[in-house]
Amino acid sequence: MSALAAILGVWVVVFGVLVTPSRWAGTWIAGQTKSSIFGYLLCIACAQLIVVCSAVILVFANFSFLPHFNSGSSQIGFAYLIFFVPALFALVLGFRRARSLGVEPKQTALPALEAPQQSNGALRLIRSTLPVPILYALVGVTVFGLLDATTERFLGQFISDRPVAVVLSALAGAAMGYLLGWHIVCTNGLPPNTTPYEMNAALRKRAQNGPSSQG
Repeated sequence: MSALAAILGVWVVVFGVLVTPSRWAGTWIAGQTKSSIFGYLLCIACAQLIVVCSAVILVFANFSFLPHFNSGSSQIGFAYLIFFVPALFALVLGFRRARSLGVEPKQTALPALEAPQQSNGALRLIRSTLPVPILYALVGVTVFGLLDATTERFLGQFISDRPVAVVLSALAGAAMGYLLGWHIVCTNGLPPNTTPYEMNAALRKRAQNGPSSQG
């Protein structure tokens, strides 16, 4: 019972520290996608990022009163126990607060393309609701996370703790994928919350208007 009370006390302290930053993060998440499901998935991803960053900081800090982070074997598990639940709760509250205030992705005047009839419902839902940078970030998470989990050819070469290396590799892939997607949409003069269907429509319209404008 005393251990449970200690964990609850730590959760309350961590939640109090993260309340204000989570409001900003929740506003950003609400501005990325119209879908609440993907919004909650982003909250989970951000909570995992907080866990991993906190674990890395505490490992390097080497505090004597936190022997769990100095044992060399259970850092990531202990970090999840301390940080994940309060971080996720704070982020979800920030996201719901932003949605209650009417924060949504900016509406664009891009022409919409009808989803191809041969595509399945899940793919059609993803391509019509998920912004391009977020889609690239998810691809980066999958590719780099699996790459390090199966071959240890990425950050696993430098970090001995296997779970930490895999999670950090996935987060690095997410960052690189997001920046690549952001670059692609911005290079084409589109807002960051553009979905793949909207980008395809804009590029097709631009290609159709190109020859007529030259003539």
